[in-house]
Amino acid sequence: MSLARFPWFRLLPLAALALAGTALSAFALPRVVPDEIDPVSLLPFTNTVDGAGVATAVQGDPFAARGVTMPDFTAAVTRIMSETFATRFVPAAGHGAGPKPFVALAFNPAAGLLPEALCNGRPVATEAARRPIVVRAATCIDGRAQSAATGYLDQAAGPADPGFTSLVQGLTQRLVNL
Repeated sequence: MSLARFPWFRLLPLAALALAGTALSAFALPRVVPDEIDPVSLLPFTNTVDGAGVATAVQGDPFAARGVTMPDFTAAVTRIMSETFATRFVPAAGHGAGPKPFVALAFNPAAGLLPEALCNGRPVATEAARRPIVVRAATCIDGRAQSAATGYLDQAAGPADPGFTSLVQGLTQRLVNL
């Protein structure tokens, strides 16, 4: 008796391909991991910035080797964040800090960076070309992290890449809630 006569046997290679495709695509999708600090309400951020927008400090540019300048990269990140909540996120002066709340993101930071280090207003060491892209993010008030998350993305062609957009959206949603 030949196994080829059974219709289910013909479906096995297709099922194996479908499972392999699903497993491989999981590596390309962004992943956001929350820290022990829960998300905070966006309300304190919008109430204290006098309508100017939520100050956002962005450090590190994973696309610098592809010709994306830091100002263009920061503008792309704050645009994606603004579209996520229909709230205006704007580039912070310097690296943030100060009495007003702000959001801090470090792309490809040195290993072991703690959320508090994002909130102290000092620059952090980053490695622009490292892959996968790793981003540490925190909401900061009075120099202290109020919420934090880490995101990972294997590859992205640039700030307009759908995977990168999804990564920044996921981080924004994890850091703050409405």
